[in-house]
Amino acid sequence: MSKINGLLIIGLCLGVLSASLPAHEAHCEDTNLGAVMARMKKNLKQLKRAARNEDFDQVLELARTLQEQTRTASAETPLKYRDQNQAFVRLKEDYQTRYDKLDSQLSQLIHSATAGNTEAVDTTLAQINRTRKDAHKEYRLDCD
Repeated sequence: MSKINGLLIIGLCLGVLSASLPAHEAHCEDTNLGAVMARMKKNLKQLKRAARNEDFDQVLELARTLQEQTRTASAETPLKYRDQNQAFVRLKEDYQTRYDKLDSQLSQLIHSATAGNTEAVDTTLAQINRTRKDAHKEYRLDCD
C-alpha cells in the first residue's frame, strides 16, 4: 500500500470517529480516561501529519508522548465497565492487553521513524489505527 493510500485510509477512519464524537461527549460523564483519550486523538492526528511530511523527529516525539499516554490510559477503567463485578478482572486484563499491543506498536513506530523507514512507519500507523478502532468498538460506552 502506498504511503498516500495508507494515510488516506487513516484520515477517513479518524473523520468517521470525530464526526460522532460531539454527540458522544454531550451525554457521557467526563472521566480521566476521556481526557487522556482526547489528548491521544490530538497527538495521533499530529503524528500522522508529521509522517505524511516525513518529519521523523516529530514522529518520534509524538510516538513517545503517545506511549506515555497509552500507559496512563491502561491504568484507567472504561466507563462502560465501571459497574461490572465478576467479569471485571477478565475485562481489565483484556483492556490491558490492548494497551500492551498499542505500546508495542508505538515502539515499532519509534524504531521505524528512527531508521527513516517511511514504508514501515506507514504500515505501523495503519496497525495502530486498526488497534484503536477495534478497542473503541469494544470499550467505548454508547451513551445514546
